[in-house]
Amino acid sequence: MITFFPADPAYLACFEAWVNHLVHDRLFSPEDALFPKPERELIEGKFAFRKVSRENYANSIKINNIVKKSFADVQMPQYTSHSFRKTLGILMSDFNLPIEEQKAWSQNLGHKDFATTVSHYVPVSEQKQGELISNLQPMREYIIQNEVNVFPIKNWTLFKIRKEPIMALNEIYANTSSTDLTINLFANASAEPKVALLAAPFFTTMEPIEMLAHKRCSASLVFRFSPITKPSALKAASENTLVKIRYDTNQDFHTKLYLIDCVAIVGSANLTVVGLKENRELSVLLRQDKDADFQDLLSVFDTLWNFADNLIDNIFKEYTRAFNKKDRLQIDKAFEKYLNDFVSPASPPTIVVDSEKMS
Repeated sequence: MITFFPADPAYLACFEAWVNHLVHDRLFSPEDALFPKPERELIEGKFAFRKVSRENYANSIKINNIVKKSFADVQMPQYTSHSFRKTLGILMSDFNLPIEEQKAWSQNLGHKDFATTVSHYVPVSEQKQGELISNLQPMREYIIQNEVNVFPIKNWTLFKIRKEPIMALNEIYANTSSTDLTINLFANASAEPKVALLAAPFFTTMEPIEMLAHKRCSASLVFRFSPITKPSALKAASENTLVKIRYDTNQDFHTKLYLIDCVAIVGSANLTVVGLKENRELSVLLRQDKDADFQDLLSVFDTLWNFADNLIDNIFKEYTRAFNKKDRLQIDKAFEKYLNDFVSPASPPTIVVDSEKMS
């Protein structure tokens, strides 16, 4: 049974007003969406959003954008919708509840495993960690008697006994015999994958996309025009009806992010034969049900995708012409300048250091 978390009456009143609006003004039923997407209609020859659909959003990307914009409008950091869940986790910690009530709280968050709540939603700062350890008995007496300085070191205990990282080898892709080949993620991510979101600057092989397409998985690929990315691979991808492609032209695009349904890897491997099978790469697996920041990866991909351009025929022809030029430059930065004579720039904004703003 799911019930409301204890919260300030002001929040509950706001939520109740919204539900009443849906039920009484919009005539929504319990089966309809609680936070519905807007419905577009044609008014005086123009499309406008004046109604709401009874359907849920297809994914959380649009919701995250709405939430982030709402925070930005009041000059606050651009939190995502997942931040509400994190806030509830911190609230649980502040209440100092008995362990049984903490488990109930965790279940109310939708977590099957209490460890997920504790490890991802109840952070303890390094300073607080030291204070807590110092106050433990009889350890506190030992510290006082022996004048031991308590300071937390990540992955070490108080007495410097090393703790091995809790990570199975199949959680790491390094193209070595002791880990796994990066290409195998695309083969083994799911028996019936539905959606893949792929971002990599270099793209030379269709093998990972073919593995997904063979299982009828749709894929969205954003890549970078570069001296490495092969027109032949782009042509094959564009001819696959399950694949959508967009391009970036800026040599600052280095993201290697591959999301397949509820899993993702983030690391160093490009979508090239050597990157997926041969180079000493390092990529780490993340899971939606275990990693609290998984949702933010969707926002990262969304930014790359929204600021990239569609690979239409004339752009593809111009890139192919630039790529096949005998005098084309092999250095990324030089090739980017060279490419500007053939293709207009397309790139997302970058983050300015020590700033909350994009530029």
